[in-house]
Amino acid sequence: MIFELTALFFVLIYVTWKLSTLAGRLDILHRRKDLMRESLEIQLAWREHIFTEMLQSGDLPIEHQTMAARVLLNIDRGWQQSPLEYFAAESDLTNLLIDIFQSPTVLDSFRANPNALQRLTELAAACRKVALARRFHNDAVGALQLLRVRASVRWFRLHGYAEWPRPIDMADSIPGSLEQLR
Repeated sequence: MIFELTALFFVLIYVTWKLSTLAGRLDILHRRKDLMRESLEIQLAWREHIFTEMLQSGDLPIEHQTMAARVLLNIDRGWQQSPLEYFAAESDLTNLLIDIFQSPTVLDSFRANPNALQRLTELAAACRKVALARRFHNDAVGALQLLRVRASVRWFRLHGYAEWPRPIDMADSIPGSLEQLR
């Protein structure tokens, strides 16, 4: 009788320890996902800031300035409305950048002005950082989703009241001509 109670006691301690460890891993992954999300938002804001400077300084081709202003306005509105709207507007900015910088003549006009070339180099770096930040965020979401589908996590509700993590789906490709700038 004492042997069975002792064994049961150690089994309960082991199960409690395993569940506690799993809950700690979940907490760490949730924090990591949140930090990656914040990092992505910072990189997106930095890219938007550089693009705004380019628009205000007149570096952009005239035919794209109206569209650029509209996209930047949609980003501000999207930020206030919902994450889905915000990331859709950021995707529009990515697509606009691809549209603007697909022409080699635009890149040549930037090379003629040292200040514009510096802003363009900063924009290229910001675009790369946005792509990396989104990948890091989505990797953290994937790791979290893998852990949350475990039976023990669901049965014991170790995730608490945290909502299901969702990856961010947005266009983040780097315009081809900007990829050449380092």
